[in-house]
Amino acid sequence: NKNQLQQVFMNIIMNAYYAMEEGGRLAIESRLAPATPRPTIEIRFADTGCGIHEQYLPRIFDPFFTTMPVGQGTGLGLSIAYSLVRQHGGTIRVESEAGKGSTFRVILPVAGSDA
Repeated sequence: NKNQLQQVFMNIIMNAYYAMEEGGRLAIESRLAPATPRPTIEIRFADTGCGIHEQYLPRIFDPFFTTMPVGQGTGLGLSIAYSLVRQHGGTIRVESEAGKGSTFRVILPVAGSDA
């Protein structure tokens, strides 16, 4: 569902925007990755923002978890994004270090590819 995937991508992009409140760079790349048992497409979002503290990484996809100030975030964006990606047979992986930015990788099966 392209509308759902658009919601996933916009959420990741907006999180990167908020993480770079003093400016920075967001790189978006995609690639076809032949994988076993079927090929996947990977969309990579890498920002130069504030990064995510290691202690928070295990919780970033939990509903209502946010590091935003009160009233500025619901904590639902990444939870919904993760759920939508899973509904499409994919996954989201994140690598981040506080002060050095974050990289989110959305990995989805190629439409029409069978095992």
